[in-house]
Amino acid sequence: MKFVLRMIFLTLVVLVTSSAGWWWGKKSYKCNDPSRGEPYYFGTTKLFCMTKKGKRDAPSRGTKVLSHRWIQYKGYYFERINSGDIYTYGSSTESDKCSTQRESKPAGYSSLSVDCIKRCTNKYQRKYGSYGWWGNNCHHYANRISEILCTKTTCPSWCEY
Repeated sequence: MKFVLRMIFLTLVVLVTSSAGWWWGKKSYKCNDPSRGEPYYFGTTKLFCMTKKGKRDAPSRGTKVLSHRWIQYKGYYFERINSGDIYTYGSSTESDKCSTQRESKPAGYSSLSVDCIKRCTNKYQRKYGSYGWWGNNCHHYANRISEILCTKTTCPSWCEY
């Protein structure tokens, strides 16, 4: 029993410390200052709903807390899905049939143009590689777009060319 508990603890430590958002590796930026520009938000969509192809069975509820993550900025939704990196205006992918929730408080503020973030989205795969279920998924994409919105005052060069 002790071995199992140690393995669970070790697994949790590895997962937490290897995540991009681990607190001691973060730089401090003043993203929460509204004078920096327009707000941007993190949001989620129920992942199991997005993977359904159609209604073929009785209504059910997901049993796991898995979600699809996106960034909302100036009315646009920026997302990474397994078929590509996309942006839409007004609503996130499949929000017409899947439960979608935007966080109530802004993640930060930015003065970057929407066109800059669109270009970054269009060139994201060239910079970071193909979609990966565990390693290069929507959560990594949202964190990287957030980093751009938070830390940059001009569009990154890799988004321009």
